[in-house]
Amino acid sequence: THRHALLRKLPQITAERIKWLVHQQQSYLNVSGLVLSDSVCEFIGKNYNQSLTELDLTSCTHVSMQGLASILKSCKLARLSLGCTNIDDDTLCTVIASHSTLLSLDIRSCRRLTDDGCE
Repeated sequence: THRHALLRKLPQITAERIKWLVHQQQSYLNVSGLVLSDSVCEFIGKNYNQSLTELDLTSCTHVSMQGLASILKSCKLARLSLGCTNIDDDTLCTVIASHSTLLSLDIRSCRRLTDDGCE
């Protein structure tokens, strides 16, 4: 059973709200559709690195590749949802190569991915 952190009412999530979620020791974080700054992504990576196993970034079109890398370099995710984001082929390869713990990767409707990147 996962405790869900749903914050859909906030257009831009803050480090303070993430800090509250970290305090709750969530293993699943759903921030789909929200605007995440690089500093908030770095905060997630540093503070969730032991507990976060599932992350939903669906429709987080403003997440930079640097922000995503900040999360991915620290967290051992089993499930990652990147559907409807601006992920590209290079980032997809990095995600796959660096996360042997991934059991599920959602990349539906990622328009910057090519057929070559998905092989």
